[in-house]
Amino acid sequence: MARAPTGVALACRAGVVGRGAPVLHYVALHEAAHLLELNHSPRYWAHVARVMPGWQAHRAWLRTHGHTL
Repeated sequence: MARAPTGVALACRAGVVGRGAPVLHYVALHEAAHLLELNHSPRYWAHVARVMPGWQAHRAWLRTHGHTL
């Protein structure tokens, strides 16, 4: 398993913060999962799904509305 280097910082647009906890949690989880997998492979999405079942709804919302943030 590839691991991200130590000292990694996560950044997030202010608009995401204003969308509420579920979307913010998804974004934070999405980025944190890259600490375990440096890609978007099935293993990566399995990490996301283990922590947040139903993550697909948040991803779909961001794909539809993310450009407005």
